[in-house]
Amino acid sequence: MKPRLLGPLTMTPQNFNNYGLESCSIMVVASDPPAIVVAETSGKLHHMLLLESDTVDESYGELDSSFVVFPTSWKLKVLETVELELGISDSKDALSCPIHLRADYINGHRYYVYHNTGLHAITMNFIGELQGYVEGKSSEVSFSKPSQVEYLVCTKLDNSKNINPIIGLGLHQHPPGLISCLSSGQVISLKIIVDPNLLTILEKPSEDSFVTPNMQSMMKEQFTNHIQNILQRKVSQPILSSDSTIRPQKSYEILTQSINVLNEHYIQKQSQVVREILKRIDLQNKVKEQQLSEIRNLENEREIISQKAHLLAEKFDECSEKQTLLTKKCQDLLGLGNVSLPNNIIAEKEFTNNVNNIQNTTKEFLKAIERLKENMNKQNYHISKYTNTNSSKKVELPEKQQKALQEILMSITSEIDSQIQVLKKIKKVVQ
Repeated sequence: MKPRLLGPLTMTPQNFNNYGLESCSIMVVASDPPAIVVAETSGKLHHMLLLESDTVDESYGELDSSFVVFPTSWKLKVLETVELELGISDSKDALSCPIHLRADYINGHRYYVYHNTGLHAITMNFIGELQGYVEGKSSEVSFSKPSQVEYLVCTKLDNSKNINPIIGLGLHQHPPGLISCLSSGQVISLKIIVDPNLLTILEKPSEDSFVTPNMQSMMKEQFTNHIQNILQRKVSQPILSSDSTIRPQKSYEILTQSINVLNEHYIQKQSQVVREILKRIDLQNKVKEQQLSEIRNLENEREIISQKAHLLAEKFDECSEKQTLLTKKCQDLLGLGNVSLPNNIIAEKEFTNNVNNIQNTTKEFLKAIERLKENMNKQNYHISKYTNTNSSKKVELPEKQQKALQEILMSITSEIDSQIQVLKKIKKVVQ
């Protein structure tokens, strides 16, 4: 079967050197849309996006009897060109060597380049912008932030022709690091340094972000019912008993069948229950940790809100006091202004004088009532003292004296009631 080739791919924007006169390696980065890195032996790295083309070129026809090239509906959009520093030397002659590319499994925005003069780490910032645009976090993609290049290992420090190339590169994830092997036999181990500015901003996990669909269904229903559903079986193994003797072959068959039933419908289900219980414990521990973290955050927020509320309450009290003082000053000023007006009528002045007289009279009545209350308290005290000391003595008055005292008390009570009514009327007039 003849191979079916598509191409060639159109590269835009057009460049006089066609972007790859000395291309030596290529790598595809998993993104949306896919990103492609093309390396040249001169140290140039072209970052491109694989996009759908607006127009499809015509077929180039049969170029060889063994294969045919078909037109493609894809094109390469070159976003940027990164030029690597191949060694630290004073030579003006351009160095040319094979360039090898290796993807980073920990950070999808980064890849590594190793060659005859060392090791580089390249972080493609435009992938983060594309990811934000696809996820709806941003409305446009500007590609304004260029890629970041880090020279991790350099093996050429002078102008001599002796080189010590990196012949192999390995990545390990726990802990994250790099292991490079040089042609001299040296092995260099590096820790991967992650720049916080290049990290993808993680959203706050939702309440069940770490819970799988099976765990979600397990949390919705009662765990006891879930375990009972697992342990539920349609086949049971009865206790075997027989009066007659059974042939050994038949006994062996019955024993084998019983073992299979017990293993399939008892032991396996119990093992599954153990796994489910362990999952439940792990899930509850995770929920507990998340709830504790949320409680700590809420307590911090409550403390901050409490402090702000205290400050606002103090400011409110100050404003309220100032407003009361200002209101009283305004009322006094209005009263003085109204009294001192030249065109004020005589009736208003007389009314004002009457109100002032009533206020003064009311104050005198209030003082008199206070004095009466004090006298009443003193009399009640003396009466209670007298009754306590002479509780054993009984004094009986004649009926005429009792009636006279009752009449005097009734007259005093009616007089006090009339004074109270007068005071109430005066208060209403003053108000």
